[in-house]
Amino acid sequence: MTLRELLLNSEQALAQGPHPHRSRLDAESLLLHLLGQSRAWLLAHFAYPATEATQLSLAPLIARRLHGEPIQYITGTAEFYGLPFRVAPGVLIPRPETEHLVEEALRLAANLPTPNILDIGTGSGAISIALAHSLPQARITTID
Repeated sequence: MTLRELLLNSEQALAQGPHPHRSRLDAESLLLHLLGQSRAWLLAHFAYPATEATQLSLAPLIARRLHGEPIQYITGTAEFYGLPFRVAPGVLIPRPETEHLVEEALRLAANLPTPNILDIGTGSGAISIALAHSLPQARITTID
């Protein structure tokens, strides 16, 4: 079995799950996570054989997704504002919509020499970390 065939089989399996509209993206995300490779690498190596170890390791990840577990919890990572975050079931997954909040805060802070930012109810801390990354001169205080 090639990597392409493994991906197609995984996609078909996930099409029967709770998120069929994401089956290709989810299958690819899980395979790339498992392989530790980029999408470009996968596209260039579709014809490579999928090792038995890869096939056996991917199966439980696909099963978890079929049961509705979020991809981010399966892979243990989520991207927010271009930054990687480690997540687990006890941590809320940063939402893409929340990036608008970061953008607005950056807009408001743009003309301040040393912005003072207070983040209350920080949760995962993704907002504060994204702001600190984008505004190294800012003083950011978080209160959970």
